[in-house]
Amino acid sequence: MSKLAELRRSSANPLYRLGLRPLPVNIEDHLDGGELVGIPGGRVYVKTIGTGPPVLALPGFAGTSRTWRLLARELRDEFTFHMFDFLGYGMSDKPEDADFSPIGQARQIEHVMKALGLRRCILLSNSASAQPALHAAFRQPRRFEANILVAPFVAPGFWLCQLLRLAEVLPSKFFFSGLFGLRIVVYIANALGRRHLRDVTEEVVDEQYLPFGTEGYWEALAKSAKYLRPRALVGIMRMIPIPTLVIWGDRDHAGGTRRARRVFDDISDCRFEVVSDCGHVVQEEGAAEAGSLVKGFMEELAKRPPPQKPARKRPVRPPKR
Repeated sequence: MSKLAELRRSSANPLYRLGLRPLPVNIEDHLDGGELVGIPGGRVYVKTIGTGPPVLALPGFAGTSRTWRLLARELRDEFTFHMFDFLGYGMSDKPEDADFSPIGQARQIEHVMKALGLRRCILLSNSASAQPALHAAFRQPRRFEANILVAPFVAPGFWLCQLLRLAEVLPSKFFFSGLFGLRIVVYIANALGRRHLRDVTEEVVDEQYLPFGTEGYWEALAKSAKYLRPRALVGIMRMIPIPTLVIWGDRDHAGGTRRARRVFDDISDCRFEVVSDCGHVVQEEGAAEAGSLVKGFMEELAKRPPPQKPARKRPVRPPKR
C-alpha cells in the first residue's frame, strides 16, 4: 500500500477517503529519497539514480518524474538519471509567476543543469515535455550529447487539437480542479494511456494523484495546459544538429505514428523506433525494450568519429605596394 493510500484511508474526511478530493500534502513529507534544488523562481524536485553519463529526465504534462523509475532501474549501471519535476509539477514548488511555456521550461532545464553541475548531458523527455526538450536542444545544442524523446506529444489528431484549443480559453483552474480532483479520473486517464489495464495499479494512480494536494497545483496545471498544443516546432527542428532518438508505442492514441514521423523528418540526425504493444508511457510498459534502444543508440553514438572542425581560413592581405 502506498503512503498516500494509508493517509487517505485513515482520514476522517470522507471526501479524502473516497478519492473525491485530493488529500492536502506537504512536499517535504514525500520526497522519496529525492531533494529540492533551488533554481531561479523556486525549488525543483530532483531524484538521482545510477552511475555513468548524466541523463536529465523530464515529466509529461500533469505527471511526475517518477514515471522514469522503471527505465532508470533498467539503465542504472550505464547512466546516472537525474529525474526532475518542472516548477508547478509533481513535488516541485508551484509559484504563481512561473513561466510554463516551452521556452520558459527550456530555461528551467538550463537552470537545473547549472544547479546540478552538469556541463553536458543526455536529454530525456516524455509526452508534452518534448516541446521544452526540443527548444532546449535548439537554444544550446552543445550542452546535450543526445535528445531522446519517448512518445513525444507533437502531432495530436484533429479532435484532440480542438479540445486543446478549448482548454486555452476555459476558466481552467475551476475546470481542472473540479474534474481532475476526482481520483477516478486519474485512473481513467492512465487507462487510456496504457495498452493493458493490469498496468494501472493503485500505486501508479496514487503517484500521479499525490501532487494534486500540494499548494498551488491547480493554478499551475491550468496555466501549463494553455501551452499543450504544439506550436512552432517545424522551424526549430530544421536547425537542431543533436543526434535524436524517438521511441514510440504502436498503441499510442495521443497522436498518429505517421504524423509524428513527418514532424521528426525535419531533424537531420534522427532515428524513429516503434515499440510493440505499448501505449503513451513506453518507459513504463516497455521499460526493457526502451532501455535497450537507449543503450544501443548511445553505444552507436560513441563509435562515431568526432565532428571535424572547419579549417580556419587565414585572411587574405592586400599586396604591399
